[in-house]
Amino acid sequence: MVKKIMYQKIQKLKKQGLSKYAITQKLGLDGATVRKYFSMEPEMYQAYQAETQQRNRQFAEYEQEILLVYSSNGNQRLNMSAVYDYLEEQYEILPGGEKSLRNYIHY
Repeated sequence: MVKKIMYQKIQKLKKQGLSKYAITQKLGLDGATVRKYFSMEPEMYQAYQAETQQRNRQFAEYEQEILLVYSSNGNQRLNMSAVYDYLEEQYEILPGGEKSLRNYIHY
């Protein structure tokens, strides 16, 4: 998803009469990106932006368990694979891999 400023630049260049290809060249964007936002109305862009801002976090339901692991270890840095292994022992099947857990914890 492009930021609002880039969307506005695409729309401004469109109003100036530039083609999709010319906008692609001028802004250095991928052609598919320009095609996507070229015909998108401002209301559609705002709805799309609001929709993509909210993500379902795979490990959200395990938040309390993750916090418990950290608090029981004095809130010190832990190896992510150890936290993942602990959760895997508790629940057997997890919704994502270690990288997903790492991203969630950093979030």
